Amino acid sequence: GAFRATGQLLHNLRAQGAVPRGRVAGAPRVAERGLHLDAARKHYGADWMAALLHAAADVGINAFQWHFSDDEGFRIASDAFPEIVSDDHLTREEARRIVETARDLHVAVVPALDMPGHLRHVLDAHPGLRLPRAEGLDAAVSGEGALDITDRDAVGFAHRLIDDLAPLFPHSDRWNLGGDEFVDFALIDRYPALVDSARERFGADATGFDLLTAFVNDTAAHLRGLGFGARAWNDGMLRGAVVRLDPAVELTWWTNWNALMRPLADAVAAGHALVNVNDELLYYVLGEKAGYRYPTAARIWAADWHPGLFPTLRSGERQELAAPYPDLLRGCCFAVWADDPDAQTRDELAGIV
Repeated sequence: GAFRATGQLLHNLRAQGAVPRGRVAGAPRVAERGLHLDAARKHYGADWMAALLHAAADVGINAFQWHFSDDEGFRIASDAFPEIVSDDHLTREEARRIVETARDLHVAVVPALDMPGHLRHVLDAHPGLRLPRAEGLDAAVSGEGALDITDRDAVGFAHRLIDDLAPLFPHSDRWNLGGDEFVDFALIDRYPALVDSARERFGADATGFDLLTAFVNDTAAHLRGLGFGARAWNDGMLRGAVVRLDPAVELTWWTNWNALMRPLADAVAAGHALVNVNDELLYYVLGEKAGYRYPTAARIWAADWHPGLFPTLRSGERQELAAPYPDLLRGCCFAVWADDPDAQTRDELAGIV
């Protein structure tokens, strides 16, 4: 509180050259005000990231979700698996320095190691752990970034990846494990390995979504043993026929672009804590790929956005939690994604905060 109040005084000094006399009381409407950075597809140096954290803390950001692994790169040095690390990466000492900078600024770091999808770079070094290709689909559709979650050795490998990075985040109590875009969810029944394994483990009604949910639950339990609460992206969650998602898994809710994705109401009914990462307004996608436009303050204001306004359903129905917000709404997050890493320079990106 003292840190943020002092920051507000500094804002007054910068804007007006003085601090007005009087008494001001303020409290945030949600506990978490986050910034997500895709530092996997675009490499950022330690000094740049430290400067970003200073700028973010200055405007009230108190959570930093650090996405350091994706299909295109793995950007923190690994002691256990050096073969998976990209040429351009941060040393472990640099990562520790970033984490300590965040701690000094009262910014909680949320590591984001996406799995069981978005692992192509890692699996290129361990191709035997890749999910077998779907029937009748080429590599572009079938996906080369999916871990074979039917294989206990592959699941164990994923958990050892977490074990290797976890010591770098001694102050963190949340970890985003991913769970999104594992395969093309519309074609999940075309993966015989998933279907067969799901039915063997959970019965005749089980689908690939049940196997994915079980993986998320198992990984959440593994994280809990290391002192982290688990988070997952919403698009593949709450879709199992048999296996229930662990209610302790928090959902980073980014989209409902597909009509088969479960609505926010299902998550609320199941008691999942939520972080609002509304992709319609809070996604800054480099190169404006996948139909995204760079968000602007004018667009966000025009949409009458607030922390409880989530992505619109495909039907056009608004998804909204009214204030005063329920306790399960932990907060909201602005997300920078590097779909086209060369679309903007690091200096240009530094100005968005």
